[in-house]
Amino acid sequence: NSSSSNLMFSNSSSSNLMLSDSSSRSNNIRRSDDDDNYIHIVYATDEIMVPLTVISAASIIRFSQRPMRLFFHIVLIGIHWDEDFINEMRVSLGGLSSFEAITWSPLPEIIRNMKVRKKERQDLAAPANYARFYISKLFPLLDRFIYLDSDIFAIRAVDSLWSEDLGSNVFGLVHDCDQWFQTHVLSLGNYNISHPIVKRLFGDHVMNHSCHPNAGMMLVNQRLFNEGKYLEKIERLAQLNQKEFLYRLGSQ
Repeated sequence: NSSSSNLMFSNSSSSNLMLSDSSSRSNNIRRSDDDDNYIHIVYATDEIMVPLTVISAASIIRFSQRPMRLFFHIVLIGIHWDEDFINEMRVSLGGLSSFEAITWSPLPEIIRNMKVRKKERQDLAAPANYARFYISKLFPLLDRFIYLDSDIFAIRAVDSLWSEDLGSNVFGLVHDCDQWFQTHVLSLGNYNISHPIVKRLFGDHVMNHSCHPNAGMMLVNQRLFNEGKYLEKIERLAQLNQKEFLYRLGSQ
């Protein structure tokens, strides 16, 4: 389900990030009466993507109407935070917003054993691509958050996106249009549109679609995600995709 917003993103380039106030683990988030005043933003990053994560967060802070409301939650893959890492982040990121970091370990079995087919890039099996679905395990106190890929660069305030009312929807997703669906789904063969599950997903009028959701930016109602047992459904799909072709790794 899509959510409309005036927030615009492009691929990140460069900027100076300012943030501070680290806490080492997700269970250190303190609930308070003003907790709803925070805008919670989640990234998942490995060592290669850390610089882009910093740049992306910098752009969020730069355009935010109230940067003190921003709370960044960073999932680290293959990076074990310590005091040196936290101090480096504090120096690099300045002093306007809050952040916490947690190392994702051990990885779920389905993520550890992700199989890469021919014509699929190895990096698309990277755990950072799938951390967005495990936020309830990593940051269990978050009820609602914005997930961003590390290569997202903001050019407008994130505050407007945060204020979107999802209603009964679990996700708010930006849609890529201008025949992007035909290119990504049909022409490139990223999905097996003849498979019953994929057919049911896209419906009977698959050839008439022009837009496709982009999972690189999501507004998530984590409570509804948990209630609907979507993680279990996603894992079952991933396991089935390892046995028979439903989609290529990296498909939205």
